[in-house]
Amino acid sequence: MARCGTAAKGRNAEAIAEYRLAVLHAVDDVENAFMVLSQSQLRASELEALAGCLQRARDLSENAYESGAITLTDVLDADHSPLHRCSLCRKASDAFSGQHSGWYTRRSGDAL
Repeated sequence: MARCGTAAKGRNAEAIAEYRLAVLHAVDDVENAFMVLSQSQLRASELEALAGCLQRARDLSENAYESGAITLTDVLDADHSPLHRCSLCRKASDAFSGQHSGWYTRRSGDAL
């Protein structure tokens, strides 16, 4: 009978150790997820600021054209690259913002 009690205590201690380890891993996963979320929000705000700067530069070049300071060709050349980047920045910002708007299910092998 003493062996049964000792074996049961051993299984119980092992189960408790496994539970504690699982909790520690879960806490680590949550901390990592919060860090990723924080970094993603920071990056999204940086991209939004960049998009605003590019739009402002585009508006200034249009004003310069309207006042006769630069040619339409200069405006169109200047427009293409920044507006393209601005569009990409907005898409990236939307992706970053939407990435953490709901529950995210991690598949095995996915990094946080």
